Amino acid sequence: MREGLNVLKKKIIDLEKAAKADIVKTVVEATRQEVEATPNQALVVRRLDAGADLKALNEAVKIYKSKSPQTAAMLFSADSQAGKVVLQCWVPKEVVTKGLKAGDWVNHVKDVLAARGGGKDNTAQASGTNVDALPQAVTMATDFANLKLSN
Repeated sequence: MREGLNVLKKKIIDLEKAAKADIVKTVVEATRQEVEATPNQALVVRRLDAGADLKALNEAVKIYKSKSPQTAAMLFSADSQAGKVVLQCWVPKEVVTKGLKAGDWVNHVKDVLAARGGGKDNTAQASGTNVDALPQAVTMATDFANLKLSN
């Protein structure tokens, strides 16, 4: 009986891994299509459907780094059932010199999301629990970045 339960447990774990891989694949493909359609925008702040998977957001950020290197990007995602919200951002060196730093950008929105996190000038991330505040955080992130880039 114990052996049968272990087999079922392994199948469940394998299915969960496959589902996570599908999420990453979907997010990466959607991000790639967006970047190819509108490369090198100055600023991107958007919500992705990646649940609370920071790996998926990280892979999406890598696409901005490689395919749209002039774009400052902050990406959000949430899992309402788990009560978790995550964000990841990337700021190119040229944009950092204009005043927008990834760590400051994350720090500006993390409190409203009841999040912890931070980072350096170029990259930062956070995760929190206030999923309901996600629309407000997206607006705050956009306003903050526009303010920093207009100076």
